Amino acid sequence: MIQKDSRMPTAPPPSPRQFILAEIARLSHASGGQAPGEIKFSSETGITPAKWRRYWPRWSAAVEEAGCEANAATPPLSNDEIMVALARIVRHHGRIPTETEIAIFRDADPSIPGRTTLRRRFRRKMDLIQALAQWASQQPDRADIAALLPELSEDDDSQGRSVRDGFVYLFRCGPDYKIGRTGDLERRFKAIGVAMPERLDLVHSIRTDDPPGIEAYWHRRFADKRRNGEWFKLRAQDVAAFRRRRYQ
Repeated sequence: MIQKDSRMPTAPPPSPRQFILAEIARLSHASGGQAPGEIKFSSETGITPAKWRRYWPRWSAAVEEAGCEANAATPPLSNDEIMVALARIVRHHGRIPTETEIAIFRDADPSIPGRTTLRRRFRRKMDLIQALAQWASQQPDRADIAALLPELSEDDDSQGRSVRDGFVYLFRCGPDYKIGRTGDLERRFKAIGVAMPERLDLVHSIRTDDPPGIEAYWHRRFADKRRNGEWFKLRAQDVAAFRRRRYQ
């Protein structure tokens, strides 16, 4: 005798479109009714914009079809908000961050401005550095930010000008050494000194007609001794090698 299969029929798997809608609804419910944004949705589900755009031209259309209320448009960040966010990353890395490093911070904190926002506000990297330096100079508690920024020479700020001599310096604070470049050694020394927890000393400076190139040379030479940003843990023979150069 043939027995009938008493098991319930298995429901067909949802279509990709239905699955995306279900994931939007799930994340919205988990957030108390707040629909996820594109970035959060992608990071939480692994569903990239290229996949959901097969079915909807805009993210808001997908959110609406899922039965969720689209979030209000996020107002543009003020200049001060951008500076505060960038200062956090500069303090973390001890230098101006790369776009990739900013993106990593943004993954953990969506309030960090993205690449599009930064490129729209600051056409060139030197524009961003100048804006951050000006912002840092407005309050004494931001002096550490100013000390971590590379100094922009007149050559950086204006293309086509003749090259001018500058300096690559070696400063010491406690057991650590800082190698950087400047067009005004005295001003740079004072700017960094006010932000240091200990006495800052000028160990040596090298006059050069190529400050960026010579700074990069010494950074590469001591790369295995780098502590953070432009700060290095140097030995006596390393310092002696630097001091042998008066012009480079």
